[in-house]
Amino acid sequence: MALTQIINAGIGQVTDIKLGGSGSANALSDYETGSFTPTAEDESGNTGTAGESTGYYRKIGGLVHVELRFTNINTTGLTSTNDFVIGGLPFTHSARTGSVFAVSGDVYHAAINTDFTGNIIALLGENQDFIKLVEMTDSGSDHDILVADLTSGTADILMGLTYHTEQ
Repeated sequence: MALTQIINAGIGQVTDIKLGGSGSANALSDYETGSFTPTAEDESGNTGTAGESTGYYRKIGGLVHVELRFTNINTTGLTSTNDFVIGGLPFTHSARTGSVFAVSGDVYHAAINTDFTGNIIALLGENQDFIKLVEMTDSGSDHDILVADLTSGTADILMGLTYHTEQ
């Protein structure tokens, strides 16, 4: 995609960058990078701890890409029968009508008990600010990862996820 137009409001100051056309729909409205602290939670909002809990994001317009790393997740304080979720995302997923789930196929995990017939993926639903982990099985009997599925103190999760947010 070609850079079509840059409008300069003064020396050294760019106020408008347009990509792929000169109309207002082509304006790059926001670019931001930063870090955040993801949280280990259960679906009721109880929080656990981790040896390391780091996250980085890049937001371009309404598109957000996050990368996060949890090591040695301690599930003390979480309800074992609840779904395990990752909170603390820097932006809430879009609530647009017809918005699709953000799905990640890039999840590394260790010390999470699964039935080993599928892969763990990350899901982020409309208007949500937390990630749910789901094991996609060969048999089609997919299931959410529960707190009890994590080996407390040794479970690790590393992932990347891209989703839409309101601009």
